[in-house]
Amino acid sequence: PARSEGWRHGGSPERRRPRSPPRRPLRSPSPPPRPSKAAVMMHGRRRSRSPPLAASRGDRPEQTPEFVERFIAQNSLEPVAANALRDASPELQRKVIADGAVTGRNPTAVMMSRLKRRR
Repeated sequence: PARSEGWRHGGSPERRRPRSPPRRPLRSPSPPPRPSKAAVMMHGRRRSRSPPLAASRGDRPEQTPEFVERFIAQNSLEPVAANALRDASPELQRKVIADGAVTGRNPTAVMMSRLKRRR
């Protein structure tokens, strides 16, 4: 069989792959999705579910060892978090306790996060 002059590599025009469409320019990344209304409402509810132990007038809570122990007992903290709170400075204890009751599935992790964030 005679080879046609116009085609390289021995392929016939019927067997060639169709050309791919031209590439589109890259778009800028889209902004992150907005949280749903339900998620926004639940976030607010979690924060407002329990009032802080400090008085609402902005008074500082009394900073006695008994007060810290009562906070630990009320929030069912495990010994790791309880000891971390006891070892913290009185100022740090005051800030963490002023955040209010420890809520969530893992109170120990929440307390450790508060201590780390406030340091």
